Amino acid sequence: MNRTIAYALASGLLATASIAPANAQEMTRVVSYADLDLTQAAGVHALENRVRDAVSQVCGDANIRDLPAYNEMKACRASAMDRARSQISLATSHAQQRSAARSVGSDSAQISAR
Repeated sequence: MNRTIAYALASGLLATASIAPANAQEMTRVVSYADLDLTQAAGVHALENRVRDAVSQVCGDANIRDLPAYNEMKACRASAMDRARSQISLATSHAQQRSAARSVGSDSAQISAR
């Protein structure tokens, strides 16, 4: 199960987790959040669930009876989720900034004078 994991979040953000040698197979899953409102907790929670599902698909499953493979799978999932969390945080921050800019920009004008 030697792999390098890459996640491309829908807005072009990318998080990677390396759990293997450089010549390992690279697997990618695109996680779309275009339909989610990341300014709301429910939207962020839904995105986290989608990322967890993608991590499970990419890192695969392993039987606990094969302890080395099971430990590698768990390390793969933990590393991928750690790196994806920063991308989720960035996407959430951008959504909040866009929301704030829309509320200020569309309903008001900034006036400057010297």
